[in-house]
Amino acid sequence: MMKKIRLTVKIVFCLTLIGLVGCNDFLNVNPEDQILDSELFKTQSGIHKALNGIYMDITTPDLYGKNLTMGAIDIMAQYYNLEDSRNSKGIFANYSYNDNEAVSTFKDTWSAAYRVIMECNSFIKHMNKYPDAISKEEADMLRGEALGLRAMLHFDMLRLFGPVYQNNSSAEAVPYYREVTNEAQDILPADKVVDLIEKDLNDAEKLLKKDPIIENGVQTSIDEGTVDYFEFRNRRMNYYAINALQARVYLWAGNTDMAYDKATKVIDEAEEWFPWIKVEDLFQAGDNPNRIFSTEVIFGIENHKMYNQQKNLFSPSLFLSEILAPHPERLDQLYTDQNDYRYRSWWQLTAEKGFKTFFKYAEVQAGLSQYFQPLLRISEMYFIAAETAQTENEGLEYLNTVRHHRGLQDLPGSANIDDELTAAYRREFYGEGQMFFYYKRKDIGTIPDASQALAFYTISMDASKYIIPLPDDEIEYR
Repeated sequence: MMKKIRLTVKIVFCLTLIGLVGCNDFLNVNPEDQILDSELFKTQSGIHKALNGIYMDITTPDLYGKNLTMGAIDIMAQYYNLEDSRNSKGIFANYSYNDNEAVSTFKDTWSAAYRVIMECNSFIKHMNKYPDAISKEEADMLRGEALGLRAMLHFDMLRLFGPVYQNNSSAEAVPYYREVTNEAQDILPADKVVDLIEKDLNDAEKLLKKDPIIENGVQTSIDEGTVDYFEFRNRRMNYYAINALQARVYLWAGNTDMAYDKATKVIDEAEEWFPWIKVEDLFQAGDNPNRIFSTEVIFGIENHKMYNQQKNLFSPSLFLSEILAPHPERLDQLYTDQNDYRYRSWWQLTAEKGFKTFFKYAEVQAGLSQYFQPLLRISEMYFIAAETAQTENEGLEYLNTVRHHRGLQDLPGSANIDDELTAAYRREFYGEGQMFFYYKRKDIGTIPDASQALAFYTISMDASKYIIPLPDDEIEYR
C-alpha cells in the first residue's frame, strides 16, 4: 500500500514562480488550488508564465544551476584538485556520501527535482482542463515541453541514484511521477524507469512535431506579429532536444541502434540550426567571447545567477581552500594540443593564481551566450554516433568532425576510439555535469585521481562510488 508522501516528495505547483502567492511551506498548498483552476490557465499569458516558472526552477543551484552541472557532479568526475583538506568540497571527490554535507546536497537535489516534476504534472493537468485557452497546436507544443522536462529530470535522478545500468538494470532505482499526487509512488526497477522515460519522450516528440525549430531553426528574431514566446527555441525543450535526450537515454540503456538513429537524426536534420562555433566569436569578440559555444547548444537554460556560481566556484580570487581548479599538470595532460579552442578560451592565467583557472562561465555583457547555460549540445550527438557507429572508420569520422571544430588535427586510422572518446568527453563537458555519468554508464573501473599531478595516479571505482544513496526520508517510511 502506498503511504503518504513525505517532505522530500510531497510536491505541488509552487506559485512563487509566477509571483502570485508565497510558497514558504509548499506542503500546505493544495494541488487543486483554485487560483490555478480559475485564473492562470484561462489565458495564453498565464499559461506562458506557468511554464516559464518551471524553466526558472530548474536553474536553481540544487539542480542545473550548480549541483548537476558545475558543482558536485563534476567534482565526482575528478576534474578538480581538492587535496587541500580545508576545502569542504573534497567530500564529493572522495565519494563520502554519508558525510552530512553530501547527504544534505543530494537530498536537496532529489527534493528539487521531484518538486519540479510535480510542477510539470500540474501544468499538464491544468492545460487539459482549459483546452480553449490557446490553439491546439500551441497547447501540444507546451505539453511536449513539460513532458520532456519531466523525462529529463527523472532520467538524471536515475543516473544519479540508480544502479550501474549495464550491470544491474533490474535493481530498484527511483520512483516515477506522472500525475499530481500526495501519495508516494513505488520505487521502480531501473529498466522500468527507462521505459517510462522513453514513453514520455516519445509522446513529447509527437506533440512537438510542429515545433517551428524544425523549419526555422532557433530563431533569434521572428517576423513582426508573431508571438515572441517561440523565439530562442534552444532555450526551451524543443523537438531536437527531445531527440537528443532520446539518444542519451538509449545509450544509457544499452540500445546502441536506437541511440545511433536518434543522434544521427539530429546531426542530419538539425546541424544547420546548431552551427559550430566560429573562431572570431571566441578570440575576436572583445569583452563578449562566446565561451559556451552557444550556437551549438541544442537545449540550455537562461540562468541569471550563472555568473554568481562562476565567482563562487572558479574565481581566481578565491582561496585555495575554496576554488575548484585542476592541477596544472593534469590540465596539460588532458589538453595535449594547446591550440584546442576550449583550452584557449576556458582557461586563463591571472595575477591572483600561479595556475590557470576556469573562465567558461565568466561574465559577458551582451550576445547570445549571456546567461545561457548549456545542457545538451550537438557535439554530444557526434560522440554518441562515434560510439555506436557500425564501423570504426565511420566512428572516427564523427569524432574527427568535432576535433576539426575544436582546432585539432584529425586522429589517425589507428586511433583507439574508446580511449579517444573518453578524452573527448573530458575536454568537452567541463562545467556541464556529463563526465561522471559517462564513467558510470560504462562502469569504468579506474579514473584519473585529480588530487595527484602525475598521470599514473588513479582512483578505483565501483558501485559504492557510482551510486548515490537515496535520501533517508525516501526509504524510511516505505
